[in-house]
Amino acid sequence: MNFAEIDVTQYGGLEPRTFTYQAPDKVAIGQIVKVPFGRQQSLGIVRKVDVRPAQHIRSKLRPIKETIAVPPLPMATVELADWMKLYYVASSHQVWTTILPSGLHAKRRQTSREVTNTPRHTPITLSDTQQHALAAIQASTQPVILQGVTGSGKTHIYEELVRQTLKSGKSALLLVPEIFLTRQLHKRLEQQFPGEIIASHSELTAAARRNIWLDALSDATPKLFVGPRSILFLPLEKLGLIIIDETHDTSYKQENAPRYIARDVAARLAQLTSAQLILASATPDLTSLWLAEQGKLKLVSLADRHGKQTLPSIRLIDTKRLHQPLAPESITAIADRLKREEQILILHNKRGSARRLSCEACGETVICPRCDSTLIFHADIGKMRCHTCDFQQFPPAQCPTCKEPELHFHGFGTKQLEVELKERFPQARLARIDRDESQTNSLGETLLASERGDVDILLGTQMIAKGLDIEGITLAIIIGADELVNGSDFASREHGLALIMQAAGRAGRADQPGEVLIQTRRPDDQLFDAIRDHDWTAVYKAELTRRKQFRYPPFCYLAKIHFIASSLSSAQKRAQSWLAETTLPRNVEAIGPAIPNHYRTAGTRYHCQVILKSGKRSDLTHLLQHVPPNTLIDIDPISLF
Repeated sequence: MNFAEIDVTQYGGLEPRTFTYQAPDKVAIGQIVKVPFGRQQSLGIVRKVDVRPAQHIRSKLRPIKETIAVPPLPMATVELADWMKLYYVASSHQVWTTILPSGLHAKRRQTSREVTNTPRHTPITLSDTQQHALAAIQASTQPVILQGVTGSGKTHIYEELVRQTLKSGKSALLLVPEIFLTRQLHKRLEQQFPGEIIASHSELTAAARRNIWLDALSDATPKLFVGPRSILFLPLEKLGLIIIDETHDTSYKQENAPRYIARDVAARLAQLTSAQLILASATPDLTSLWLAEQGKLKLVSLADRHGKQTLPSIRLIDTKRLHQPLAPESITAIADRLKREEQILILHNKRGSARRLSCEACGETVICPRCDSTLIFHADIGKMRCHTCDFQQFPPAQCPTCKEPELHFHGFGTKQLEVELKERFPQARLARIDRDESQTNSLGETLLASERGDVDILLGTQMIAKGLDIEGITLAIIIGADELVNGSDFASREHGLALIMQAAGRAGRADQPGEVLIQTRRPDDQLFDAIRDHDWTAVYKAELTRRKQFRYPPFCYLAKIHFIASSLSSAQKRAQSWLAETTLPRNVEAIGPAIPNHYRTAGTRYHCQVILKSGKRSDLTHLLQHVPPNTLIDIDPISLF
């Protein structure tokens, strides 16, 4: 009788362990199997074969029920799962739910895919600067940060690296932060790699994503996979290249357990597969740049735009006395571009029509009854919507707190700005891109219309700042720059300034020169001067000084723990008890307990948080393995609120 150790995907403990089962003769390490686990059936991954359990327990061990008819997982996938459990203090269930597609044991439906038998690897002419950057990447034995100003032609370098990787018989991964950027890159790269490129994103059905995953496992033909952070978990036997485009983007942080950062998982995967890792951005995150200073990453720079393109000029517009969304200078600039039949991009990172509904009598703001977030008014549906949990209600006729009828709307979002733009420029063809619009209309169609020149004004939230390459845009306007950079979080300034610089980079990407107007109440802010000079290094140095002063990453490791209970007082007591009963290492500092911004979820779940800081990550992971049940763990959080 044979026995095997199985990593059971339903196991929820934080300390990694395997379970022993009776096994068929031909079971292999990495094989996906179905096993009984308690009263349920669970998938499992074979970790050891020919196991010899003690004689007295052999008869008590239950047999593997079924072997899933797919090849065994590559060892790199199995070892990546092991690493994630320890690095992010996550259970087998959390990690394997992330790696394995849903419905893995369901009967597979065959899908047709158009395949071109003669790949058209059309050579691209690189500039001297691009060739120098490519040579530096190829010569590096370390992961590379490719820091290139917007429009510097980073994608051309991606294409050449992918071409060489596929030619060597290995596959490549290209991660992008947004769905519509997946489509845009897929369309461009398909011309270079027809029949060799596969796009994966959240708009595909679960069956389609599962088929992509299964094809990656069973077909060793070299391919280029384009998609979000989840493509890191495709079970590829031969992986040669990982590129993370717009690597600074916060969407590369997983919000559910295991709360991983794609950059770090990609770095581990690159180690396990000997693949080349490229982190590409005009505004790399501070931690990556600091690691380059420490010699752990290789920094390769592209300081100039490709071809005849020049960086746009940037003006700061003082809005201290402005009582409307658009400054007079912005209105004049829009009218001028419309006369010249050029396109305009307007970034306003606030959705909805009005930002809040407040009572003039008592000052209270109408909040979500399920999670206590501020409700945002959406005039097109006539309702207030929670942007945290999507609760919706009609505006109340009286204040929920004091019952007075003196309620007024304050602030504005993209929908209200859209109304104003239509009133001021009724002949302009206007399109809006934000999360609300993406739920009802095709972002791909909007993007194609913009590329064709059928859109005069493209208005949106941060989605329009990420990687768009629309040649006709010559003017970019950033609304509310101060709100973007003056948040209360430790990384607010970094994220806000990166967004501004990325949005500015959408202007002047062809022969026409570009201009950027930044509306701000603080035009004398030195960091805005750095943005005006397109100098991300100055931003990095200023922010690094502040991070060091207050001991934030990269000068420490962070962990955020949410203690959850049915009442706020109970959640606070749970947090206080854990801190009182836990002996913290000398190197660990605890902040809290404190009530987070979003302290209520699902109506009846209340949160109290504790922040841990340490110079050693291992101190944090050891502590987090011993937190009580019903606790949310986020190690390496990108936000503390």
